[in-house]
Amino acid sequence: MSSGGKGGAAAQSKNYYGTLAGAICWGPLDWIKAVILNGNYIFQGSLTLTTDVTDLTGSILDPTLLAPGGYLKIYRGTETQPADAALAGHPPYKGTALLVASGIFFGQDSGTAPNIQIIGGRKPRVSTAIVAAIDNVVDDDQINPIAAWAEILLDERGGSVDVAQLDAASWLAAAHWCAQDQAHKDYTFCSPLVTEQSALRDIARALMDPFNGFCRWTNAGKLACNIYEWGVDPGGLTVLDSRHWTKKPSIPLGDWNDVPTEILLSFVDRDYEYQDNSHLVPNARAAQIRQVDDQQRLERKHVTRIAQAHKHAVEYNRRVGTAPTTATINVRQPFVAGMNVGDKIRLNTNPEPGGAGLSQLVRIEKLQQDRTDEATLTIVTDNLVPANAYTPVWTPPTPPTTSSPPLLHYLGVPLPPNAWGWPSAVALLATRPDAKIVGFEAYFGSTHAGAYADLGQQSGFAVRATLAADIASGAAAAQFTETDGLSAPDAGLASNTPGGNATEAGDNVLLALLATLDGSGRIAIDGSGNPVMEFVSIVDRAAVAGATFNYTILRGRLGTTAVAWAAATTVVWIVPRANIVPWRHSLLSAMLGGVAYFRLVSFTQDAVDDSLPVPELSVNMLPANSSLFGGALDGGTSPDDGVDPNPVSGVTVTPGLGLLVLTWSNPTNIPLLKVYIYESATTTRPALPQYVFAPGTTAFFRTGLPPSTLAYYWIEVQGVNGRRKLAGPFSGTTRAGITLSDIVAGLTMVEVVGTLPVSGNFDGRFAFLTTDKKLYRFDGTAGAWIRTVDGADLVANSVVAGAIAAGAITAYAVGANLIITNTANIDNAVITGAKIALAEIGTGHLQDLSATTGKIADLAVETLKIGDNAVTVPVSASTSGSQSVSGSGGTQVMQSVTINVVGSEPVALFASFQFNPVDNYTYWFRFKCDGSEIYVVQYKAPVIGADHDCLYTSHAPGAGTHTYDFEVTQISSGSSTNFSKREMLALSTKK
Repeated sequence: MSSGGKGGAAAQSKNYYGTLAGAICWGPLDWIKAVILNGNYIFQGSLTLTTDVTDLTGSILDPTLLAPGGYLKIYRGTETQPADAALAGHPPYKGTALLVASGIFFGQDSGTAPNIQIIGGRKPRVSTAIVAAIDNVVDDDQINPIAAWAEILLDERGGSVDVAQLDAASWLAAAHWCAQDQAHKDYTFCSPLVTEQSALRDIARALMDPFNGFCRWTNAGKLACNIYEWGVDPGGLTVLDSRHWTKKPSIPLGDWNDVPTEILLSFVDRDYEYQDNSHLVPNARAAQIRQVDDQQRLERKHVTRIAQAHKHAVEYNRRVGTAPTTATINVRQPFVAGMNVGDKIRLNTNPEPGGAGLSQLVRIEKLQQDRTDEATLTIVTDNLVPANAYTPVWTPPTPPTTSSPPLLHYLGVPLPPNAWGWPSAVALLATRPDAKIVGFEAYFGSTHAGAYADLGQQSGFAVRATLAADIASGAAAAQFTETDGLSAPDAGLASNTPGGNATEAGDNVLLALLATLDGSGRIAIDGSGNPVMEFVSIVDRAAVAGATFNYTILRGRLGTTAVAWAAATTVVWIVPRANIVPWRHSLLSAMLGGVAYFRLVSFTQDAVDDSLPVPELSVNMLPANSSLFGGALDGGTSPDDGVDPNPVSGVTVTPGLGLLVLTWSNPTNIPLLKVYIYESATTTRPALPQYVFAPGTTAFFRTGLPPSTLAYYWIEVQGVNGRRKLAGPFSGTTRAGITLSDIVAGLTMVEVVGTLPVSGNFDGRFAFLTTDKKLYRFDGTAGAWIRTVDGADLVANSVVAGAIAAGAITAYAVGANLIITNTANIDNAVITGAKIALAEIGTGHLQDLSATTGKIADLAVETLKIGDNAVTVPVSASTSGSQSVSGSGGTQVMQSVTINVVGSEPVALFASFQFNPVDNYTYWFRFKCDGSEIYVVQYKAPVIGADHDCLYTSHAPGAGTHTYDFEVTQISSGSSTNFSKREMLALSTKK
């Protein structure tokens, strides 16, 4: 949390800012309409979300609600979304939509976090085998309730029901009924919102009751979805009368006292920021008959439109306004063998034997059957269809089949405690012999002949396979042949792969168990106390022929170790992780190294397997010396799977001006989930990492550091199995600054000092001392400063007789006593450049004003007359303002400068700028000379805020006028990047 102050001397108040992050819903989120802060809109509009992260910072209605550097981002809730920079040490929360408000305004003189509301929505994700794509649509920001209910039922965060357990035809029909035309969409489409734990039946009731939808188990053991249409007789219905009854029924007439005089329907009104509202619809006929006020409340919490709420209240008045009757009927069981709850039948409401009857349309509300010959039906009359006279016709009954086939194939699996925890647990894998079986009852016994305890029911099944070819311990592929064929009740389990998504496979969505059995049909235990088995996670599969497929797999999952497997001795079971139930009993913890016994009894919707003998299996429990008891439960995204990742290698730390560049190579022994970097000014590593990167990152630009800063770094990688490996520390020191030697080798500038420096000295360093007005150079060999021009610098006898011709220097050209000689000793033009060594004539050797204007003619001193590096001609350009770069491959020229170069002298180029890089975006920075590239560097944006950077290089273009450009290319597509404070400098020398 941060604060900013304002106010005068008498009083001061502070504005408080902080960071808020919160989950919105299951992802992916498809659109948002508004973000509300403490009741006030800070974002409003209709925004479709298509990318992993959407930055709303630039769309905030009041930018002052964010502190400098703050932002507002929506993470859509995809499986590829990154972690947020403000949530250091947190995972990316894949599959969950998030809002992150960094630096958001908390209040004035108040540190209380504000309330943030998000209005948005998402389309259900459900298989087109259950809801057709043309029916799973969004209409007026409302969705198909059947698609929503199917997603909740199938998702592992909801009911975790396997898609094979659904009666696909009925679901497709129900979804299409809701979406068949605009009138049905206006009536049924809604905005589901489930914010707390609820029973599945309550969620189903809230979603489907408004349009009379319901679910029921079919005789084939499938869960069907149906819609009851009141007032519609499809014809051809079964008629029950006195010949079917076991006792005379009581069928009361409808009572108007049960009909309300008005309906008060409560709903969530989107026109009022999705607040609770109510709508009153009177029943004028009931009010006239009853002459009282009798209000009935009706809840439609997923309805958000007032017009839709009115339609629901009117339809409810229409149905109950006929005073329907509820009655209980007892009949012989064979006559209702094919009936189910929700079915329409006709009932003789004139129960006199013989003669004409009165047939009334009714709905079966409840159906109870036991082992006797009697069934009990609870029915509700549908008075919207009038009763009609009929002549009863005898229909012989068909006896129902009420048996449940026994289980035939099963296996007990001792589960690794370092993946499923303690106490020890056993998984029971079984194939389903018939589609109508909905589960099995599991029983445990410590001995074969002893008592068995009822553990509970399991609804998840598995399928068997065989290993078609041997696989090595390091193989990432296997060939399985599905033993139970492609038409078995659960054949779809083996095809329900993540579709090549290795990240999802890392969470063990679909597993294959490879094992070796002993002579008793149990998973064998080796000499180390470990079961001879391995869990592998299936990534994808490709058809080979018939029921044989090539599977891509991740090895050594859930605490097991990858080993070689021989096709001849290996059994294979394919099972979704959600179908593995860890069965426990208080006696199992004391049975280490022993044998546990289990019995499995199948059941259908209306029968339990009572055949003998009861299917029984036994399990070799883990011995106390098993290594699977070692280690702790993993805290990552999935249980403790496989080995640790190797540490990073080849780490380098390259210093720069205000930055350090870290590069490394990531391990390849297992797929990575994240890369973390820790930073410290000491050799003590902080508790949490400051930087989090995607698994492919191999470079980090740490900018914004002061000169001569020493920093220590640790690099930690995390595998998809949650395990981590740390390397470091690695250290580096930023450069103290830029010298002229960085521009042109050997070139240094003259410093003006009051005292000669005592540190940082080097050969060739020059300093002008203000106290004696002398020029000094540092002699590295002597380790001392020496006057640049002094008597001691002249070599003895360096000017000898004959070196200056007689008469060459006349008395008029040399002041008195400066050169004691005869006028005739120095001849004209005798002294040339080669006759006087460098620096042999110092300031003190030339008399004041001895070289006057008249002594040097115009243009007499040319470039070649001045020593190397004596004159520096700088050319520069600077522009304020900003420039943006966007799109994949988008390129902008940030600055240009033109310079005239003499000879082959080099040109030094500088460019500086400030920009806000987009997280994990890649950029190319380059210098061009006359349109040709001379320098380029790649920049991978770290997860940080504003970045300041400087680039420099040198170039020898040859003589002439040359134009240099500083250019930026954004490689990653998406948001644009803004650059400001752009400056460029070109520096050359004339000799």
